[in-house]
Amino acid sequence: MYADLGYTILPAELADISTWKYHQPMPWDIVEKVAYSDDWQNDPYIRQHMHKAAYDVWRKYRQGDKVQLLFRDTMISSDGDLTDTRDYNVYVRQMDDIAGMKFHDTAAYIQPGRIGDIGCAVGSWIKLACKEEKLRESDFYGIEVSRYLYEICQQRKVNGEFDNPFVFFSKKNAVTGLVFEKHSMHTIHTSSLTHEIISYGHDGDLEKFIRNRYEELAAGGVWINRDVVGPYNKEQPVHVWLNAEDGVNDDPFRHFEERHALSAYLETLSTRARFLRFARDFRYKVPFIVEGDHFVMSLRDASEFLSRKDYTDNWQSEMHETFCYWDFNEWQDQMKAAGFQIHPASKAFTNDWIAENRWKGKVALFTKQDGELQPMEWPVTTMFLMGIKA
Repeated sequence: MYADLGYTILPAELADISTWKYHQPMPWDIVEKVAYSDDWQNDPYIRQHMHKAAYDVWRKYRQGDKVQLLFRDTMISSDGDLTDTRDYNVYVRQMDDIAGMKFHDTAAYIQPGRIGDIGCAVGSWIKLACKEEKLRESDFYGIEVSRYLYEICQQRKVNGEFDNPFVFFSKKNAVTGLVFEKHSMHTIHTSSLTHEIISYGHDGDLEKFIRNRYEELAAGGVWINRDVVGPYNKEQPVHVWLNAEDGVNDDPFRHFEERHALSAYLETLSTRARFLRFARDFRYKVPFIVEGDHFVMSLRDASEFLSRKDYTDNWQSEMHETFCYWDFNEWQDQMKAAGFQIHPASKAFTNDWIAENRWKGKVALFTKQDGELQPMEWPVTTMFLMGIKA
């Protein structure tokens, strides 16, 4: 109607309403070009269609880098999370319950100054660190990728739950790039995070994550990483006895639409039946053979089951995660390759409480030597690995 009256239609308007053709590319077209260009600042198409003033602002404030991070970040769902199957009411409660133990393990090695907690969940570790006298002059930076957990951190800050006023939270993905300025951090802390990078990322993401942390640390800075770890000699075959008398064995593969119904049913299954469900549901599947009363499989697969068999509340989410990707020696090799020196207090160990309360009487491991089965010690479950930037 305006064109019929003689008006000139500006470039962002439709050129032909019958075909929905535009005079010029629309703004979102330019943004997508930026997102997937190898060198957006010198791309002729982008330079032609972006106004010089807009181009100067985008270049000065590195907007193109931010757009590329968002468009190319395949780890994060549309809801801003790694997984759609995690019950955060359970997850948050678990994080708070074990925060004291995790902080106690790390407190002696924290360097005062600029302290970052990547994958900070609901800020529990930072909350405890703020109470330490030696850290009272430090600045704390919590990094969390989950929108839900990030919002809890912000609310806790508003509530005044952190004794130190210099606590800041950011919603960022630490896998795809740096989250702190280079050479700026004195301590970086991660807990129960690195296995999720393997579980939800791509080949090479964990190696990139390690290099990024090295870049962010100042000389003498420390990266404290506490996480699950794979057993030594992961591929050796083991014979596994699984208790079939501690629950029901009928139909372990029953389907449930609702998460809580599935959790309740899994709790009724025997250890043997729950293993059969695990072997099918686990993302890599679990090949095994049955010999008498034992299941024969790799130590890696046995350890994956041992580490996850009691996580029924978040079963679907846990089945997508791997806990046994690298053993402790492989972890140290990767850290050294990135330039880190390994702190002598670093170690891999078996969580005795888990072994006593979750495994004993439920599972037993054996190796076959000269045709005879010999009992095995429990595999390691946890590592405490500290890398120093020289």
